[in-house]
Amino acid sequence: MPTDSNFVVLLRGVPLFVDVPDKSLEQVSAMAADVTHEAGHVIVRQGVGRAHALHVIIEGKASVSADGARIATLGPGDYFGEIAVLDRVDRTATVTAVTQLRLLALDATSFRRLVRSDPALAATLPDAISERLRDLDEKLDG
Repeated sequence: MPTDSNFVVLLRGVPLFVDVPDKSLEQVSAMAADVTHEAGHVIVRQGVGRAHALHVIIEGKASVSADGARIATLGPGDYFGEIAVLDRVDRTATVTAVTQLRLLALDATSFRRLVRSDPALAATLPDAISERLRDLDEKLDG
């Protein structure tokens, strides 16, 4: 199982966190839980409830679908759940484990609290989210 310092290294490679200061990233890492899902498990379902966590893949693969169409396959270093966690909207896609999947899960309530209390973290997220939305839009239009 990775240590908090390994979580920091993993998170540093995630585009959402690339510009986050080290101190803030250490706080994010400290709140992360190591979670495992078996192949075939639906982790989140589009339109069903609100997101409870931001997930970063440590090991394995996951399939992302929206409106019944597969739009992406995710692997180590990829993440999902950030839009719903930050905006408190319904889940925008279904994510299913393709293989056994090990994730870092960042609790939504704790993450939002940290963002509100950490101006350096809060300042980096809008640009990262905007870029993510542009990338998703391109995949959906493609």
